[in-house]
Amino acid sequence: MSRPKKGEGEAQHYCELNDIPRASVKQIKDQIKLSMDTQQHRGVPCIVGEAGIGKSQIVAQLAKASGAKVYDIRTAHYGLVGAGIPSTKNAPEGFFDVVVPSVFPKPGEKSIMLFEEINQGLPHAISMFFSLIEDRRMFNYVLPEDTTVIALMNPATAQYAVTAVEKNAALKRRLKWIFAIANFRDWLEHAKTPAFHDSDSVAFQGEPKPCHPQVLSYVQIFNSNLYDTKARDQGKVYACPATWQTVSLDMYMMEKGGYDVTSPFALNRISASIGNTMGIHYLEFVKDHSTAVRADDVIEDYTKRAKKAVISLLESSQHEKINELNVNVLRYMFGVQPKAKKAAHNLVEYLLDLPNEMRSSVLNQLRTVSDENDANDYLFDIVRNLQRHKNWVDVHTQLDETQTLVEKALEEV
Repeated sequence: MSRPKKGEGEAQHYCELNDIPRASVKQIKDQIKLSMDTQQHRGVPCIVGEAGIGKSQIVAQLAKASGAKVYDIRTAHYGLVGAGIPSTKNAPEGFFDVVVPSVFPKPGEKSIMLFEEINQGLPHAISMFFSLIEDRRMFNYVLPEDTTVIALMNPATAQYAVTAVEKNAALKRRLKWIFAIANFRDWLEHAKTPAFHDSDSVAFQGEPKPCHPQVLSYVQIFNSNLYDTKARDQGKVYACPATWQTVSLDMYMMEKGGYDVTSPFALNRISASIGNTMGIHYLEFVKDHSTAVRADDVIEDYTKRAKKAVISLLESSQHEKINELNVNVLRYMFGVQPKAKKAAHNLVEYLLDLPNEMRSSVLNQLRTVSDENDANDYLFDIVRNLQRHKNWVDVHTQLDETQTLVEKALEEV
């Protein structure tokens, strides 16, 4: 985890504005696991994150691993009724009992009390739960000792119509705030396991599967499409970890039902989750991905696994595909962080095959993509190993020669 930097986009601006750390889904899960294992009740985790980033998945995975039952509380449901119905029957003089909702944990249960979308309710509804969050009680109701309280929420930004609880000092001091960010490495690790479709067990008749091979391959190649922030910010249907799970499920179910997964029917079904633009791009890949180059092939073993395909794309002037590959190569390298020595070696071999303008573009993006993935230490290792490569001087010499020619041409204008 680290402090965000200015200018990294809306998510980082939110973190800086509220002075809170950010972390990947896996890192946040490890933080909460420590609180669960030690029954640390003080400092309730509040996971802030964009819609579809995987906040609910954190809770589902923790619950399954620990055998805990999840009690899902949504403050938006308590705007009028309140937390319970006051009753004076059998109550000590001067007090009253509360008829506790069935969605509250029962005595003796190992459970997670989840305040999902905690900032979707009205302010007075949110305030009702202050005592449960810190004091672990509400009137005569007391939370069981083996209950972990977790809060989830979308950030109060232009994209979300929510109550700005971040300004509520009473709530702010009761929570441990942390911002969830998309992490390709974590997603990839999770997508390769049957746990990926745990929440779809009914559709799979109790035998969940990993991410569909076509979806997994597509996101591996076009890893920048894991979370389409541009479409989200424009108010369009957008791709994110949650919608890719839906597309994966759709692929399995269409295959099970005997449907053509490249048909107009399939396009409509998939585009409904990730938008027309992304849906068309995905199905074009499914129909023919013979010219697609995987970013991991470039970084893991460029000469044997990707060089031939890259040369072919360059010779056929498919520069758009190469530019897209450049972005994905950097996102893969800093997102997954394979061994720096091998990654740097393969990156240099790849750069040597690129035109100078593309080569320069890739190098200029190293710092930006590193910052996006909170990987500055890894960037240092990459740069150190780049400089040790026998052909690194050639890369720089060619770039310098090109820059000199450009400067001379500008002088003549």
